[in-house]
Amino acid sequence: MVGSLREATIVLGIVPAAAGQFRIAESEWYDAGPDVQALDFDVFCDGSPAGIYVVKASTSAADRPAHVVDEWNMRRDAVSLAGVEVPRLIGVGRGLLIEERIPYSFPEALSVAGRRSELIRAFGTAVRRLVHFGFRPLSCASWRSRGTDVVVADFANELGAPAIRHDSPESYIETLLVSHLDLIASDEERGLLFASAEI
Repeated sequence: MVGSLREATIVLGIVPAAAGQFRIAESEWYDAGPDVQALDFDVFCDGSPAGIYVVKASTSAADRPAHVVDEWNMRRDAVSLAGVEVPRLIGVGRGLLIEERIPYSFPEALSVAGRRSELIRAFGTAVRRLVHFGFRPLSCASWRSRGTDVVVADFANELGAPAIRHDSPESYIETLLVSHLDLIASDEERGLLFASAEI
């Protein structure tokens, strides 16, 4: 219920009220998974970068888009409760949401010198926390990073359902980690990964 794009960005906390000039640079809509469309946009205030964001919209024909987005956000809250990083939620509309865009894929973040050990430990810890919280991730391939952390950014497709009772959570953790060993360069890093997951 605002009258302009500027008012909307201020209400959402994307642009400070005191900012002078602001500009938004946006991408085209693209597929971000089954029944998910996304649009990236960057915000500039007074000529300087002020934030990067993504709009995600449900295009599900099997369920109401608004209900699908509510499910995403319930899962986001559960992942956060498990102690795993998630993107900052900016706003929710009917069948869509706006959130912080996490800039790097996890493999891209690993390629930054000086952070590999920290990120490998964080990856193993995130896997352990999710599985012990009751999730059964199908994959971690879409996990992302701000450069210093591991962020679960997909609450629709890869995360699996929460509140699953695991007969052998350690076995499931090991299966997940082994399926991502192509990211690991040495036995030392493999040791870090498995130690952080407490297997």
